[in-house]
Amino acid sequence: MPPNCTTRRDEILTIAIDLFARRGYHGVSMDDIGSAVGVTGPALYHHFAGKEAMLAAAFTPICKHLRDEGRRRVAKSPDAESALRALVDFHVSFAFGSPAVLSLYLHEIDRLPPETRKPVRRLQRQYVEEWVQVLTKVRPEWSEEEARAAAHATFGLLNSTHYLPGDLDEMAAASLLTKLALNALSPLSKAIVDIP
Repeated sequence: MPPNCTTRRDEILTIAIDLFARRGYHGVSMDDIGSAVGVTGPALYHHFAGKEAMLAAAFTPICKHLRDEGRRRVAKSPDAESALRALVDFHVSFAFGSPAVLSLYLHEIDRLPPETRKPVRRLQRQYVEEWVQVLTKVRPEWSEEEARAAAHATFGLLNSTHYLPGDLDEMAAASLLTKLALNALSPLSKAIVDIP
């Protein structure tokens, strides 16, 4: 979750996300969430209209955070190569820092009804377009469609944190994913990013 989860609603949402990520959306009831929070299930309706509203409340700020922070990092970068590195570093940090939200997003985004999913997908597309704009500068031989495909493939790589071997510590795993992504995306990276 983005920083500053301090309200009661944020606390409930954080617990719900963890339960959804561990047990699946359909494996968790409002009563389960209420029990974990220390209230009755019906008391949760004071904060959320239901489980779908919790999913939307989880995904919207995360996708907005990805888009906004991606834009900020690109704007701060002096050139396209630096911007690419900043985007990769940011996404790796997000993937390791928000494993429950990431797992929930990857497995449960399609549970949202279309009218709720649409704004979430729009935010996601805007984040992808930050990558596309950078990638078409780093790889001018790529079309926008190729850059978009490369961005999605990179997300698949960087979002794979929960599949990594348990004996690989987080720092080593983050470094490996960063190197793999940069080597795949940038012709200049191969000279400076070695994978032992």
